[in-house]
Amino acid sequence: MKQLLPLLALGAVALSLVACDWDDDKYRHKPAEGMGALVVDNRTGGDLRVYVDQIEVGKVSAYKDRSFDLTGGVYRVVLEERHGWANWRDDVDIMQSRLTVLDVARGTSTRLDVSVFFD
Repeated sequence: MKQLLPLLALGAVALSLVACDWDDDKYRHKPAEGMGALVVDNRTGGDLRVYVDQIEVGKVSAYKDRSFDLTGGVYRVVLEERHGWANWRDDVDIMQSRLTVLDVARGTSTRLDVSVFFD
């Protein structure tokens, strides 16, 4: 009986996970009609400044994400740590009705580690 109890508990946990309406779609932002969006998911311990084509469009707090609606096209994006030296820059594609996600993690003292994907 003592061996059966842990199995029953594990089964109950598994059943609750399957039965619940679990939505793992993290990025729920819907771009405005005819637009796409740049999503900056900041997984670093510091705040970031976001620049698009040399213009600061906003800030993203530590461990938060933020969306910026843009028309479709290619943009030069720069991410800069607000109170540090780390940064990242690259050309980024924005597609109509889609999210371009920049998943930002800490790299080195001067470089942010950024993965780009589309949602």
